[in-house]
Amino acid sequence: TVNNVLKQNGITVFGANYVYLDKTVKGFNFDFTTINNKNEIMQQYLLGNLGNTNCWSKIFCKQLIDDSSLRFNVNYSFGEDYLFNYRYLKLVQSACAIDKPLYNYDLTRVSSATNSRSESYLRKWIVTEEIYKDVLNENASGILLKRLVSELYQTVYLTVAESSKQDLFNESYQKLLEYKF
Repeated sequence: TVNNVLKQNGITVFGANYVYLDKTVKGFNFDFTTINNKNEIMQQYLLGNLGNTNCWSKIFCKQLIDDSSLRFNVNYSFGEDYLFNYRYLKLVQSACAIDKPLYNYDLTRVSSATNSRSESYLRKWIVTEEIYKDVLNENASGILLKRLVSELYQTVYLTVAESSKQDLFNESYQKLLEYKF
């Protein structure tokens, strides 16, 4: 049962279907069943291999949340799932995946945060920066830092993609690439 899995693992991830504007459906699943290494769990999450940064494709252990007093940061209106998942995954010992799409994510809603190119993406940068600093303090491998820098780039790019400042952003990004990570 799911309760037994959660007691043993701490987190369970599952596949989902994305439903697009043109009514096409694209699903995703996971290619693992269990990860029993705390560091590997975090690495796989930061690399994007434990699902997106959302909470809707995961089942959490309420007791672990309560015991650690873990809560969503109410100061963030975008990216709060990302930060919650990161903090939660630092607590778990292992993770398992259900190789089935158990959720349909509707991308047809125009108001969906996924479709929005508002300042919310810029707010997500603040969350990513917080995780980046935490990972940096833990002497994480270079690949994880590159993933987080890529997330920062994507967040800022999506903020300016439709603005007149895109050329300035692209020039700044090219200069950033000159730095070694």
